[in-house]
Amino acid sequence: AELEAAGSLSWRELFRGSALTSLLCGVGICMTQNITCINYFINFSPVIISNLCLSPWVGSIGLNGVNLLASIACVFVVDRFGRKAMLMWGTYVICTAFLLNSILFTVVPDLLENRPVALFMLAWIFIFMAAFGLSWGPCGWVVPSEVFPLNVRGKGMALATTFNMLASILFGDFGPNFVSSPDVLGVIGAWWLMTAIVFFWVLPVAIFVLPETRGLTLEQMNSAFAYCYAGDAENNVGTMSAFFRRNGRQAWTLSCPRRAHDCWR
Repeated sequence: AELEAAGSLSWRELFRGSALTSLLCGVGICMTQNITCINYFINFSPVIISNLCLSPWVGSIGLNGVNLLASIACVFVVDRFGRKAMLMWGTYVICTAFLLNSILFTVVPDLLENRPVALFMLAWIFIFMAAFGLSWGPCGWVVPSEVFPLNVRGKGMALATTFNMLASILFGDFGPNFVSSPDVLGVIGAWWLMTAIVFFWVLPVAIFVLPETRGLTLEQMNSAFAYCYAGDAENNVGTMSAFFRRNGRQAWTLSCPRRAHDCWR
């Protein structure tokens, strides 16, 4: 038992039973942290800010400062509101920011000639950074660190970190810069692509892959991720689809302010 707790089980154990749902959640959340395209703003913020009519370095410092302060604030409220609620509401704001800015980039192609629109878009980029700092930034590491069973936690975190780095390369270092080039999609096309990604990948992950883990003991965590291929009604273990549906119902409850308030008390 001590050897198992120390993580001596094989890699195959990650793909069996409740460890599989934990793997989908831990790797999915950790990887999706970078699929939000946060690294695009961090790496290319001077260029983005200069296109929006402001000093690039002042704007870059401001964006990173907002992200830092929001991340610090998240440390103090994540146990109050819960991981799923923070990720969901943060994703709602991120989706809104991308959609509004994509529409404005399409409608107003020359921002240098329309400073009010440029400043409005810049405000939403700051809102995006704050929403990320309050949700995906810290929770992208908090969630995988606690969802894996003890006997496979080391291997699970290794996979989660690997996919996080791969997503960082694809969606931060090279992806957006490549697709935004004039020969591919251009800036407007790149914004619409990132908008589609947050709507059709980031949002479903926050809703369906993550159960609320706030305040759960190890035994309760195992129940939250209980899974069997064909289900096991006698032991109250459901199928993968039942796992997704249960998480979706949680998301609906947390999305209704009145119901969410009852959950937070």
